[in-house]
Amino acid sequence: MRYLLTVAIVFLATVSNAQELRPIIKGDSIIYNLTVSELKVNYSGKDRKAMAFNESVPGPTLHFKEGKHAVIRVKNNLTTQTSVHWHGLLLPNYMDGVPYLTTPPIKPGATQQYDFPLIQPGTYWYHSHTGFQEQKGVYGSIIVDPIEEQLEYDHDLVLILSDWTDDNPARIMKNLKRHNEWYGVELGNAPSVLDAIKANTLASQIKLWKMKMPGMHISDIPYDAFLTNGKKEVSYPDYKAGDKVRVRVINAGASTYFWLQLANKHLNVVSADGIDIEPFHTEKLLIGLAETYDFIVTVEDGKSLEFKATAQDVTGSTSAYIGEGDKIFAPAIPIPNYQELGEKMAEMHSMDDHDMTLEAEESGIMTPNPDFDPHAHHTMHMMPKKSMDMNHQNHDHDKMDHSKMDHSNMDHSTMDHHGHGNHSMNPIDPMNMWNVGYDFSSVRAKASTLIHSSDSIR
Repeated sequence: MRYLLTVAIVFLATVSNAQELRPIIKGDSIIYNLTVSELKVNYSGKDRKAMAFNESVPGPTLHFKEGKHAVIRVKNNLTTQTSVHWHGLLLPNYMDGVPYLTTPPIKPGATQQYDFPLIQPGTYWYHSHTGFQEQKGVYGSIIVDPIEEQLEYDHDLVLILSDWTDDNPARIMKNLKRHNEWYGVELGNAPSVLDAIKANTLASQIKLWKMKMPGMHISDIPYDAFLTNGKKEVSYPDYKAGDKVRVRVINAGASTYFWLQLANKHLNVVSADGIDIEPFHTEKLLIGLAETYDFIVTVEDGKSLEFKATAQDVTGSTSAYIGEGDKIFAPAIPIPNYQELGEKMAEMHSMDDHDMTLEAEESGIMTPNPDFDPHAHHTMHMMPKKSMDMNHQNHDHDKMDHSKMDHSNMDHSTMDHHGHGNHSMNPIDPMNMWNVGYDFSSVRAKASTLIHSSDSIR
């Protein structure tokens, strides 16, 4: 009963735009029920069809405790298959949620149960691993509280960043595979003769064209909106001055990196990808796809601090305001100079053989080998690391006559190859791997709990 009360209090202290979802507590099990269904949204002035957990983008925050057991029942109300991957969590492979690889997909109308022990604390997230469902809104956040908290703070605040396009994600993928400049023109970063002349970089641009180099793109897709917890802008005014808020940031974007900033303050970074780190301060931080970072933000009296996420190509941003009062904005990030970036790229190449080692050599990453002939034919033989570690210093291979060795009488079955003699090797042709039958019956929940000893995944 005490743990049930603790979970309820902790969850209510977590401020998120996601729909509130209280867990069911039975013994050591923390139980959540999720549904996946379609949802109408409007992020750009146009109604579009999205997909969501529990009719909310993002889905609910699932709040757990280290050392307990997670039980999550997912019902598929879509007309197509779906799946749920628990991103970053260490769990049994058969619970990982990647369809046709570790876990069966969830068929339309079916309910699938995931149950696994919670063995590590931190900030994580969950999302569909089927088609482009994640890009359409099928994602949510996970918090696993540690058995013993090492950080001091008063509240949790989950901020899930995402990018949204009104276009069909499948059509976007099709266009990207054509390797054209369709989206570059829309983004304004497609190579332009006029812009190159104005910037005095025409020679560099011609050099790149001769090498069939594409335009300088930081992002390939023109998004219609960037979102924080499903909104372009969201406010959290209920915190009091002096409160320490643990801001848990998750990048659920399809292809966008974000620059993170806090008003005119330095970010106090305390955790990365679920792992507490030695805290450090920085003016801004670039968060990559699927990454999570935690920050401690101290609420100031009479101020609403902007926690800003700017797309790396600076085509848009999204903000959360923490605290009540006058808004304190984060500084603007300069727009990238694509002509200058293209000129630097051209300098990295030589016109003769497209040599890209210049920058690596100057930075000390690569040391030129004067004896290397780039036009000679080189054959690389791969071998296991243990074979490479064998001590051959006492063998004179130049004097060995391998033609006189008789291998026909050698009994390899009795040889102990470093303890690997009992391993059977049955390689599968990579091109045929998807033709191998998938045995759904082999995917079972291997551990039982107090409440679901017979409810394995089916």
